[in-house]
Amino acid sequence: MMTYASEMFSWYAGSLEADTYFCPERHGMYFGGFGMKTAPAMGKRDYSISTTFTGDSGEAFLSVLTDAQRRQITELVDLQRRDLDEIVRTRRSIATELRRFLQGGAADEEKVRTLSRRYGELDGEISYLYATAFATVGRTLTAQQKILLAGMRAKTPTAPKGPFLYSSPISIPKIGDTDFLFGVQRTVRVSAVHL
Repeated sequence: MMTYASEMFSWYAGSLEADTYFCPERHGMYFGGFGMKTAPAMGKRDYSISTTFTGDSGEAFLSVLTDAQRRQITELVDLQRRDLDEIVRTRRSIATELRRFLQGGAADEEKVRTLSRRYGELDGEISYLYATAFATVGRTLTAQQKILLAGMRAKTPTAPKGPFLYSSPISIPKIGDTDFLFGVQRTVRVSAVHL
């Protein structure tokens, strides 16, 4: 509940500029950044994540790669630029529409849904570009490069293991069938037995 209250207050007291802001680094979190950067902080009070961690880790990663491998990664900036620019415009359009509520008006629900769908497509495109570049580089790594890169991941035996609920480790929850969330309809096949 406090998360929702905090988010609502932030929106109410915020601005169109604040609503539009997003962190491109989040898109890369799908590919292990959480485990390296954020997970060590889980369950620890007053833990600080270095403000230079991302840049320092990225520089160290690139230094292990060959020129051709490095180009695969550094070209991502230009490949993603158009999508990132559109994400900013899309977020601003969504925020503009939703801020109508603050003036006692109504937002166009279909417009917000359409824009949100486009945001998801852009997020997916960026993720695809990451995955493709990382997979391409991964297939060309030498044994020595793999050892060096694996050594960059902090391995702390006492670090809490996920999953987490509000930064506290919890037991792995039992998750039921989720196929319905993805439009998968389950059919039960009955085989006839002939005697």
